[in-house]
Amino acid sequence: MQASTRTFILLIMIPLISFCFPTKGVRADIITLRADTWCPYNCSPSSDHPGYFIEVAKAIFEPAGHKIDYQTMPWKRVIKKVEAGNFNGAIGTNIFETPNLIYHKEELGEVRHVFYVRKNSTWKYTGIESLKKVRLGVILDYVYDAQTINPYIESFKNNPAQVQIVSGDDALEKNIHKINLNRIDVILEASAVFEYVVGKLRIPISNYSEAGAIYAPNSNNKKLIPIYIGFSPKNPKSKEYAALLDDGIKRLRSSGELNKILARYHLKDWRPTEKQY
Repeated sequence: MQASTRTFILLIMIPLISFCFPTKGVRADIITLRADTWCPYNCSPSSDHPGYFIEVAKAIFEPAGHKIDYQTMPWKRVIKKVEAGNFNGAIGTNIFETPNLIYHKEELGEVRHVFYVRKNSTWKYTGIESLKKVRLGVILDYVYDAQTINPYIESFKNNPAQVQIVSGDDALEKNIHKINLNRIDVILEASAVFEYVVGKLRIPISNYSEAGAIYAPNSNNKKLIPIYIGFSPKNPKSKEYAALLDDGIKRLRSSGELNKILARYHLKDWRPTEKQY
């Protein structure tokens, strides 16, 4: 091959090589997301249904060249590690629970915290005083309402006649088992999570009744609490990740992909034309 021809080919190939192998300044990130198990928002990492938060995150971050590393661990440890910068994000939190984290503007869902009782119960939640008449089942380290419910739980945490606290990835299943055996009277849980786990256990949802719900903080009597992926304040890329999520959620909703992901968990978009609170 003549020298001039060889030089021409090299000049053609150098830009192609540069395109195929990004420069050092452009790199893919491994985005570490953590939470305790909270189906259908986030489920087992090894499942083909890892939770719609995880599927949405992958649908947004992977096309941008990043990889999602999702694992479960106790919630209190999640918050501590994300705030310290050991992990990138906490799944399913909100500004009321973890105000130090960095948030995207587009919520990734809404939660309604409901008091569930057995179907023949006449008890209704009418405020903190009404809780003193029942045995309440809750999950360790969950922030239900920092101003009312959590101080009540703290006051009676050592009194099983008032409050019983469980932990672990199967914590809600434990509470459902306890209410079925009449060992507790009331379960406080996010409605979507309660319905998902009851369905998983093949128990008719009609076995239980709603006995009230917690109002969202600073919400003018709304019972829906927006939830997000909260990113670490220690990571300089957190605002970039939040912006990617904002753009991605809008894109997935517009394309119909969001509804397809939600349908895998028997859910619908939390933004109907008119919200009912």
